[in-house]
Amino acid sequence: MCIRDSHPSSPFDAEAKKKMEEDMVKVQLPILLPYLEKKLAEKDCKDFVVGSKYSIADFYMLGMHARIKYFTKSTKIWDEMAGIPLLQAYMKKRLADFANYYKEPEERPKFYYFDGAGRGEMVRLLLRHAKVDFDDVRIDYKDWPAIKDKFSLKQVPVYAYGGKQFPQTDAIMHMLSLKHGYMPLDPEKMFKVTFISGTVKDLFEGFVRIFYSKLPEEKKQKMEEEYFSKTVPVIFAILEKRLVENESHEFFVGKQYTMADFFLLGAAKWLIISADQGKKYEKQLENAPTLKAYIKKRLEDFPQL
Repeated sequence: MCIRDSHPSSPFDAEAKKKMEEDMVKVQLPILLPYLEKKLAEKDCKDFVVGSKYSIADFYMLGMHARIKYFTKSTKIWDEMAGIPLLQAYMKKRLADFANYYKEPEERPKFYYFDGAGRGEMVRLLLRHAKVDFDDVRIDYKDWPAIKDKFSLKQVPVYAYGGKQFPQTDAIMHMLSLKHGYMPLDPEKMFKVTFISGTVKDLFEGFVRIFYSKLPEEKKQKMEEEYFSKTVPVIFAILEKRLVENESHEFFVGKQYTMADFFLLGAAKWLIISADQGKKYEKQLENAPTLKAYIKKRLEDFPQL
């Protein structure tokens, strides 16, 4: 006895599929499942359809269960039908043998940010280096007003995974760094990573305060001159010193990538490579030769930039 093959003429024939589902639920299964329950009740071993081990009949049963789930989008009729306790217990055990096979595929993480470097680039770099299979969702500025309400803080970047949203650049970077091994657990090394990341953040926050503000142009120009003559040299000097002091001049902390490196490289992509003021940063880098060489070498790891 089997479920009839009354296939719709096309996999996109929604009406035929609906009729097939109704026929299965209302006609076929109410006859078939009690029949199978009776057959199990007649056996001493109720863990398998025939004998005491897997046979082709068990695989047919698993296939039928999957078929029901496909057409009805659930197994509710199987799980809740009265009068088939042996069949329900049997299927629960057999499905457990194939738990990994029937496991729902994991959702691909999504990273939402505008189609530019900005505050999101460091997250993209970390995810790429960690070989995370994620959707890089780049938002067009003109589309932002219509979609911003879907985000919990009405802002991006946002890392979305497992039905949850994770906003805020710093928080995302700390979470992903811990998850993918880019945050040392030694307290002193953790401090160094966080200190360098915060120093880099001061660099681009200063940039944002000037070039994304609505200040009069005269005021902006004065702030820009002060930023490049005072703020940038001080920050580059701090970063140069940290690199020189590290056991390897190829990374900021230790001998491998940490969150600090992604913060710096994200800032380099944004401020030096993409921004109109890139030449001014490059000029200041002449006074920080170790930092300049570091940026050049590390960017080679990301040729897509």
